[in-house]
Amino acid sequence: MTTAALVDPERQFLGCLMQQPASEAGRLVDGLGPGDFADPMCAWVFALALGVLGDGRAPSPVALLEHARDTTNTAARTGGADLLARLGGWLVDTYRDTPHANPEHGTWLKTVVLKQAWRRAVAEHTTRVLQATEQCPTNELRRLHTDTAHTERLWRRYHAATHPTTITEAA
Repeated sequence: MTTAALVDPERQFLGCLMQQPASEAGRLVDGLGPGDFADPMCAWVFALALGVLGDGRAPSPVALLEHARDTTNTAARTGGADLLARLGGWLVDTYRDTPHANPEHGTWLKTVVLKQAWRRAVAEHTTRVLQATEQCPTNELRRLHTDTAHTERLWRRYHAATHPTTITEAA
């Protein structure tokens, strides 16, 4: 058993997602994008899940691997065949090591993924501003400092995931 899948919220979310029927998985992916995942493998698996769900199928490990085989260049020297082999093992480990596959746990994990994405975006923005303080003209520094659209979008998506609106609340 690998411990990475047990302690990584991104992998836990994807492991939970792989165990849901298409309708529930579709609800879980709503409000998320591949760019919300820090791990490139997680981002790729999430993009594969979106493709599988777009075809009306549940994102099971077999469906994800089949979709990857259909969409990955495996010609010589591309590395695609090795990537598919790694993906197969990754899917098995993640699926096996996800102990709580109920939709409620998936909903909670989705909020953790979004919170981490927001925190990364804030850190990246802060780093850009900090680096710019030493060398940018004042007007450019001001523009960089106030350019928070990406972090604000992530915050709204995170907030929406943690405070879902029910039909009775909307009425």
